[in-house]
Amino acid sequence: MITSAASRVSEPNPAFVEVKRRRGDDNLAWLRKLLSSYTPQGVVMLLIGGTDALAFRLRVAQAHLRNDMTPSWWSHIALVLETSARDIGRSRVAEISPDPAGGFGWAPTDNAVQSGVPLARYRDAGRFPNIAVVDLPPEAPARDTRTASRPRGMEAMARTQRSALQDALTRFKMTRGTLDCCELVLQWLGFVWGAGQTPNPLFAGRGIPSAVLVESLTAALGFDLTPGIDSRASCPEAVWQGARWWYTLHDSVASRRLMGAYCTEHQLVRP
Repeated sequence: MITSAASRVSEPNPAFVEVKRRRGDDNLAWLRKLLSSYTPQGVVMLLIGGTDALAFRLRVAQAHLRNDMTPSWWSHIALVLETSARDIGRSRVAEISPDPAGGFGWAPTDNAVQSGVPLARYRDAGRFPNIAVVDLPPEAPARDTRTASRPRGMEAMARTQRSALQDALTRFKMTRGTLDCCELVLQWLGFVWGAGQTPNPLFAGRGIPSAVLVESLTAALGFDLTPGIDSRASCPEAVWQGARWWYTLHDSVASRRLMGAYCTEHQLVRP
């Protein structure tokens, strides 16, 4: 098993809710529906659960963080840096994908981070049936967290946080000596491809690169995204659990909780 802690709450986060996908909708349509009633203004993360062989291997690798040992719903996480109001598919994300659309290029330059990736890459609901938006607000809103209204001054605080996030991303790309995500990518590719006898990197506390990136950036903003696991062993499943089950700790320690919505239509194994 992977060393982790379980939250003691019995009810899931009321500010992180299920939003069903309408029949025939792709993921961009689902996002448009969500954004018609809710506008994320903090650090916005996109959880993705894929169905191809690579996603299967990543989802199974995270089963050891679940008490029923079933595969995770999630295979990837990306950070939404720029939102296009006119065409949501042209919104830009930063990520460390194990199969980038344009190839890896010379990964050492940016510590394996791929920036400026269009959100449209995750349009296909058949290939990516599980999707979630996780929003980290700048501070604890002075309101009922189940509503979408925001206190006065929230927009200015959100701009400040986004600027700090961009600065943290720039530093992350330049600090490979502290956290080498090029090495992480190679370790995870060895595992998902079944190369030699490469074990599950999570057993050695080596997180999935996309989640390690997001975890590092939120930590730079003073927020513990995944209280149940060592931050360097972060993975999409741990982020999901943080959003869904660790909200009371976030309320008390950070005075803010994760918000958002999810759609989980695809399970690899029925418990």
